[in-house]
Amino acid sequence: MSEDCESSSSKTYDLLGGDGKVTNGLMLFYMALSGNFIGELLSKQMQELFNNNRIAKHLIGFIIMLFTITYSLEITGLFKSLMFTGFLYLIFLLTSKMPLTWNLAIVGLLVIAFVIDKYKTTLDEDDDEDTIEWLNVINRFLYVVILGGTLAGSAITIMGKGGLTGAIPYIIGEN
Repeated sequence: MSEDCESSSSKTYDLLGGDGKVTNGLMLFYMALSGNFIGELLSKQMQELFNNNRIAKHLIGFIIMLFTITYSLEITGLFKSLMFTGFLYLIFLLTSKMPLTWNLAIVGLLVIAFVIDKYKTTLDEDDDEDTIEWLNVINRFLYVVILGGTLAGSAITIMGKGGLTGAIPYIIGEN
């Protein structure tokens, strides 16, 4: 029975970002969106669609994130991929609408988590077990700070925009 508990908690632990895959996926998504300046390589009709249609922008953003998250987390189930992508896309929407200082702080924490994860891959699991565990704890802490900062920054911004009545336009970007 204890093995089942350990197995279950390690799966939860992985989803909480201790292994770096969650933060890597979100960081990869930010990098994909940061490359939007190459959109001029698309046809004029595609450029017009993406420039003039917010739903098309969100749809392509969700699809890019779905691919990114499914690839980086190696998720095989479609339902699990859609649910996880939906959660992270909501986090992305919230973080991308926050004031610049909040947004830069969140992206900075994502970069730190990414660097920690990449550093862990250089360590020998047998020799550096304590270091790897410590880095996993740091990444899990960073994930909690990112989530908490996102919720706090979004709540402050939403309240400043008229409370809950302004929440949906704030999240999808109609303001």
